[in-house]
Amino acid sequence: MYLASMSICTARAWSKAGRLRHPDRCTADHGALIGLQPEVELADTVPGRIMDLMDVELLIVRECPHQAGAAQLLRTALNDIGLPDKDFHTTLVISQDDADRRGFTGSPAFFVDGTDLFREPGHPPGLSCRLYRSSGRVAGVPDLVELRRALKRAADRH
Repeated sequence: MYLASMSICTARAWSKAGRLRHPDRCTADHGALIGLQPEVELADTVPGRIMDLMDVELLIVRECPHQAGAAQLLRTALNDIGLPDKDFHTTLVISQDDADRRGFTGSPAFFVDGTDLFREPGHPPGLSCRLYRSSGRVAGVPDLVELRRALKRAADRH
């Protein structure tokens, strides 16, 4: 995130939290002029018109202990790739039939346009907790960097 005043770019390009809302309206040179570095390179953002067409969804099971963390992680990832206004919805998977139909292999799961961003071939659908492995760690949510990349890959397919 840039830690700069709103006068660097048009006020509409900045959110109240100081995040760059519309990277296409503000160049990286603006931040560089005053010696600031962006949290996410502007080239790593996704044009809003692409993601507006995409259905972003967080799938969970009842009483998932990682629901709140997963929702916050998804919101952060969307913000970081330049989509602070992109909404997502949370869907409760309540039956094995639902899990089978959706290809849901555990909670939480991040889907774009009906596709699991972290699907692993060979894992059967089911109503269970899901573990994410990255950089030698195992956690109930994916790494933020990996979620950003997965969202960008999904946008690139659009």
